[in-house]
Amino acid sequence: MRDIETTPSAKLDRLLGQLAREVPAEIHPPLVSVVVTAYNYERFVRRTLESVAGQNYENFECVIVDDCSTDGTVAEIEGFLADQRDARFRLLRSDVNRGQLGAQIVGFHACHGTFVSFVDADDVLFPDCLETHLAVHLNCEPIAAMTCLDSATIDETGTLLAAHHREIRPRLWPWFRPHMHERSIDARGERLACLVVPPSIANTIVLREQYFWTTQSFMMFRYDFLKLVLPDATERFRICSDYYLVRMAHAFNTTILVLRPGGAYRVHGANHFSSHVLVSSDQESGDPVRFTWQAHELAALAAPVIADRFEDFASVFGEFHVARALVGLPRKVRPGVFRLIRRRIDFKQAALLLAMAWASRLTARVRQSWRTFTRIVWAGC
Repeated sequence: MRDIETTPSAKLDRLLGQLAREVPAEIHPPLVSVVVTAYNYERFVRRTLESVAGQNYENFECVIVDDCSTDGTVAEIEGFLADQRDARFRLLRSDVNRGQLGAQIVGFHACHGTFVSFVDADDVLFPDCLETHLAVHLNCEPIAAMTCLDSATIDETGTLLAAHHREIRPRLWPWFRPHMHERSIDARGERLACLVVPPSIANTIVLREQYFWTTQSFMMFRYDFLKLVLPDATERFRICSDYYLVRMAHAFNTTILVLRPGGAYRVHGANHFSSHVLVSSDQESGDPVRFTWQAHELAALAAPVIADRFEDFASVFGEFHVARALVGLPRKVRPGVFRLIRRRIDFKQAALLLAMAWASRLTARVRQSWRTFTRIVWAGC
């Protein structure tokens, strides 16, 4: 039986590149928490767990959350655990079906890692997935709240359909498109090509047209960021929980897209979002009309999370940036921004800061609208 690693299990020179020569021996690599959520995925869950067990980076724990499955999912998980006899893996069984984000919250509360990855029970990780994430997190400047790897695409039988994720492509006329910076990171004994994505303009949370990333199985978040933005429980986002996590990360933090596949995203006909067959990158993976609820649910969930934890958000990001994010939310869910600011600063400062937040929000939208208009004119559209 294998115990959870308590000593360094990966060479620092692979994780830290040039910095490894300066790190004292007592500094050790971080623990990574992998949360696998499963609901009626008996066909795929064992292969997913095997891919986690086969990671080159061994200093991880894996919390498996069964979201009240009604098929043989639990039997498959228990069979895997019995065969592996690995203390790094443990199963939590939900007594009610909480949905994707709700199940992830259950798993997150059981985590102990410095970094956290949420993995769907139908995807497959490549052996260097966790190690690549960590190499970028630990080496890239600026420091990022989230890294995201590219992913290959397979079908339900494991047949390779594409070496990349179809959502990674440039959008012609986005209203809010930050300028991404290409960056090459020296780690794992090689150069990793990355795109560093700065926070959204005016800290906009609800971005309807913009998505730079793949899916959550190939994302890694800093634990402290998730602790800040994850609610204690929710029935919202029973599917597409990465929409909430990515939007919140992008609104306040730098995120990094690594142009290297970290695993395989499985398209099997029962995917809740990616319901379209893979034809080309010039198509949407899901019907956007069916998922118009996402923006509303995002705003409805983000507003109380930020309002209830305003002190924490403001101390991390500053009152001005949090105020800008809040004024960009729809009026029907927007909390009293001025009242929240007044908890920390006096009336005059709060009024000035709120006015600046509104002006910044308006200026950003006008600037982006003008840029979009001029691009269309110059393109002859």
